Amino acid sequence: MLCVFESGFFVGGTRTQPGALQVTTVRFLNPNEANSSAGDVKPPVPAGQVVTFKAGEQIRVVEVTFNRAVLPASVAANSQSIFITEDTGKPNPPRFTVDLQPSANIVRVVLRDPSTFKAGKYILTCLGTSAAGAALPIVKAQDDSSALDGDYDNQAGGNLVLSFSAQ
Repeated sequence: MLCVFESGFFVGGTRTQPGALQVTTVRFLNPNEANSSAGDVKPPVPAGQVVTFKAGEQIRVVEVTFNRAVLPASVAANSQSIFITEDTGKPNPPRFTVDLQPSANIVRVVLRDPSTFKAGKYILTCLGTSAAGAALPIVKAQDDSSALDGDYDNQAGGNLVLSFSAQ
């Protein structure tokens, strides 16, 4: 009787856990898919700093790049884990209707209506934490389902909030 036993084991070195899921770049794209006058935005952006581009550039796509692939279900079309609001200074501003288009570590946030950002102030939010009692979805890593580290403290949780304006 012949018995075959196969086994695998880890030899040497140390296994490293992937780093916290973070946003590495935000780009505002014009109709030709080219970068806007805002350039590549590298979060975290200092508090109070507002990213600005020209309203005439007709920006309708915000491209969010993560350091790892995101779980597609966490950024599905209707997940609302990434959203844009007008910065009115009032609580609960209305959200723009957007389509989320994930592809590996990039999520494109495409405006439906209005079709472009008009002159004004806006806020991009990527959720890494849901409010207590809320069932809001959060952005998660594909490999281990860890939540977004939106506050850049190298731990899962915290929302990325980026103020921007079209002038």
